[in-house]
Amino acid sequence: MNNFCGYHNQLKSELEHLIGQNNFSIEQYKYLLHLTYEILKEFEFARLQVGLFFETQKIDADYVFFVDSMDVGFDDLNEYIESVFLTSNFVNKTKLTVKHNDEIKKIVEEFFDLANTALIQEAEDTDLRQIFKIVNPIKSD
Repeated sequence: MNNFCGYHNQLKSELEHLIGQNNFSIEQYKYLLHLTYEILKEFEFARLQVGLFFETQKIDADYVFFVDSMDVGFDDLNEYIESVFLTSNFVNKTKLTVKHNDEIKKIVEEFFDLANTALIQEAEDTDLRQIFKIVNPIKSD
């Protein structure tokens, strides 16, 4: 019996669905798949930071948020979440790259809107403790 396991989440499905709805050239299609991969990496890193933020709140500690590998000085979880897919260096560079192609520009903006909405939803739905325990198991006595 052959079993196949791979990365899957709702955001990935939605991003791939957007790509499939349009008739892109092979070059555009490859670029958008690569961008999907990059967005998912940013999304997963942000999910981990949100989970760690919730963990630090339990022990009344301060948490330092990172965007583009730099401490951005956010004290508020919502400020951090809004920065990931709306104002980060990654987002700004990507938008500059596609600014002259209206078709790609539109879908890239949709990508970032979907990713931002998914990250907000993740933070609202759960405190992501399960993810944190997988990354850094907490031993109980």
